[in-house]
Amino acid sequence: MADYQDWKEVVFTKKKTGSQKSAASLNDAKRSGDTLAVKKFAAGSNKQKVGGDVRRLDAAEEAEKLPTISRDLRIRIQQARAAKGMTQKELATKINLKATIVQSYENGKAVPSNDVLNKMERALGCKLRGKNVPKKPVQITK
Repeated sequence: MADYQDWKEVVFTKKKTGSQKSAASLNDAKRSGDTLAVKKFAAGSNKQKVGGDVRRLDAAEEAEKLPTISRDLRIRIQQARAAKGMTQKELATKINLKATIVQSYENGKAVPSNDVLNKMERALGCKLRGKNVPKKPVQITK
């Protein structure tokens, strides 16, 4: 037999850093007030997007009103959904969003997002915005 195999045990250990302290020393530091408690936002979760338009809010120097859905777009969404015979909840599940998001778009309280509007256009099978959409909403009669 060839003697080309190494049968020695290999043990991997994690290096200990100097910042690890015992529980007793941490408790002593807490009692004396030497530590600063910091709450980490969304720590341990997989949330990438927290709010709808956080970047725009951070960049604003003063408090300003964010743009919301126009009245014409609200009515177009409602009419297209009604023409398909869908409820708000059915539309939301079809585009993989919560029903409250569809509700806020139809109420005009949402900050418009191109991603959400694209999903709605695909699910409803019609254009909700753009050049080919009439300025005034089309009345659907049954």
